[in-house]
Amino acid sequence: METYIFVGLIFLFMIVLLVNGKREQKKQDAWWRKKLSELYGQASPYTLDVDALCHVKRFYEKHPMPHQVDDITWNDLDLDQLFERINYTQSTCGEEYLYYTLRTPVTEADKLDELEQKIQYFETHSENRVEAQLLFKKLGKLGKYSLYDYLDHLEILGEINNRFYLVWDLAVIAAVLVMFYSVPAGLIALVGVLVHNILTYFKKKKEIEPYICSFNYIFSMISVLEGMEKSFTDPLFSKELETIRGCNRELKKFKTGSFLVMQQRNGDIGGNPLMILID
Repeated sequence: METYIFVGLIFLFMIVLLVNGKREQKKQDAWWRKKLSELYGQASPYTLDVDALCHVKRFYEKHPMPHQVDDITWNDLDLDQLFERINYTQSTCGEEYLYYTLRTPVTEADKLDELEQKIQYFETHSENRVEAQLLFKKLGKLGKYSLYDYLDHLEILGEINNRFYLVWDLAVIAAVLVMFYSVPAGLIALVGVLVHNILTYFKKKKEIEPYICSFNYIFSMISVLEGMEKSFTDPLFSKELETIRGCNRELKKFKTGSFLVMQQRNGDIGGNPLMILID
């Protein structure tokens, strides 16, 4: 009887953590929705330091195009200040593409007209504008590193045999089952297994952190793409929506079983107690 009560309390504790995490997430989303609405039209608080300058250039450096603004012209015109002034992006991808756009001027009249229509759309549709910003904010920013810096690490990752870690994961379940026969023995076994797993986890995590960040950011991008597909149905964005649907189809297999990683929001699990337990 005591065993059932103990196991029941564990599950109840996990449910409480889950509910609390969802409630805190709703509060945070509401706070950001209000803040983004208030910031519209104000000067961007963004400042460009040396580390940030290194990573915002990466998309531009990876996509050379004819007639791009060269470094001499860029520096002579001090266009870094212009970038700072108009940078309201909420994600690493966004600010890297903004930088690329400034250094890759569009001259075709039809593309400029299309861009102007989209700008006017978000000026007049404040709810859609804030919704888009919230979606992009879920991607977040990677600090002083570019997404390309993390993706480059994937090429040297190689293959890792997971059998060792699966055995110790199964040992947790085995320890819980032992508690049905002997609570003291089960608790001792569970504590021992958890201590081993925690020590092994933190030792290995330092080695694989770049890869976790890479995959997690990709998973988050998939989630944002799905949100955009549902939220932006205006014919003005038909080209973008078609591209998004194509990307979702291509990444369908990749995202299978990835919901736990996506919940961690690029490694930031501090705001959700349940994610700490899962991590």
